[in-house]
Amino acid sequence: MTYAHCTSLILVGAMVSISHFRPPSDATSSNRQDGLSPLLIQVTEPSESSYPQPILLVRWRSQTPDAADQVANVNILLSTDDGATFIQTLLANTPNDGEELVAIPESARERLRIMVAAEDGTAAAVNTRSFSIQSTGRTVFLARHAEKADGNDPSLTDQGKRRAKKLATILATRSVSHVFSTNYKRTRETAQPTAASNKLKLTYYRQLNELKRLIDETPEDATILVIGHSNTVGPTSASLGGTKVSLAEDQFNNLYALDYQSDSKATPKTTFSAFQFSPDPPANEKRDQTNGTATDRKTREVQLLQRIEKIEKRLQQVRERLEKVKQSDR
Repeated sequence: MTYAHCTSLILVGAMVSISHFRPPSDATSSNRQDGLSPLLIQVTEPSESSYPQPILLVRWRSQTPDAADQVANVNILLSTDDGATFIQTLLANTPNDGEELVAIPESARERLRIMVAAEDGTAAAVNTRSFSIQSTGRTVFLARHAEKADGNDPSLTDQGKRRAKKLATILATRSVSHVFSTNYKRTRETAQPTAASNKLKLTYYRQLNELKRLIDETPEDATILVIGHSNTVGPTSASLGGTKVSLAEDQFNNLYALDYQSDSKATPKTTFSAFQFSPDPPANEKRDQTNGTATDRKTREVQLLQRIEKIEKRLQQVRERLEKVKQSDR
């Protein structure tokens, strides 16, 4: 997965099966290990001590060769007490590919740290510096509809449907209170997974001024998702005080976050961040990856046996030489 242009660039994390996992006292950005583990995790430290939006790019690095083959997935946990405990799951069973986009819950504001851990809990790492979220207004997530098929008012492609589900997964830790969309199949289908997970009905808009009014009418602490089009995302952001971004016709992977404070008598106070996200691979591709991993393990086993055989031959040669030396000394 690739993420870029992130004002909120941050750390790394993972894990969930251990609901109240408490790291050892020496847990830093290095490792926790219970015996041998194929995954040695090194987290990237936060670039800032506070962030204006509750969405962060998490990065981690496996130091052990072939760790991704041996540990396919990791989990991401959040601590709200400077790393003493990790009881909040941000992402569970996510691919061990080194990057994920996570949203911080509304209740988590200060003394935050993130843990990355192998899915089986055999290795984990925690960033060493706590950070905070300083958003003070509405949180507006803004995205273009996902990949669409051809034709008039087309539906999403399979890739687009997976991207829409991924967006809902990223925002699952937030209590999304409003979902605004234009009334087209491609935008409705992009917005629906997030709306469904929050038990919301879609609210449709046609014009930018109508959308702006709908947003301004929401509570000051609302979390809002807006789904638009390549030619409306930029103007929407600008109308809320953010950057007027430009999207190419084939660009579907951008997610924008705005901390928006409206005031009819003043220019909106807005902080703006941009991210990119990718959908998870299809189920059959995951199965193929699993089969490939098993094949890779078998190959490594054969290679290891071959190396052992060579070592045994060399040892035998050494024994024979030693025996000759002993005989010559007699």
